[in-house]
Amino acid sequence: MSGHCVIEENCFFGVNATLRDGLNIAKGSLIAMGAVVNRNTEEWGVYVGNPAKKLEDKISTSLL
Repeated sequence: MSGHCVIEENCFFGVNATLRDGLNIAKGSLIAMGAVVNRNTEEWGVYVGNPAKKLEDKISTSLL
């Protein structure tokens, strides 16, 4: 994480996930291992890749 980021409750970050400065990580976001997040996330979204993209057919609570 670089700079000032707002991380809401119930978020999960995989190993080596990277956040650009000034982001808002929404409630329940799941950031996968090695993902590079450069945009704000949506609530309960699952984000993978570089740059991170939201998996449209998944919500983080379904992966428990």
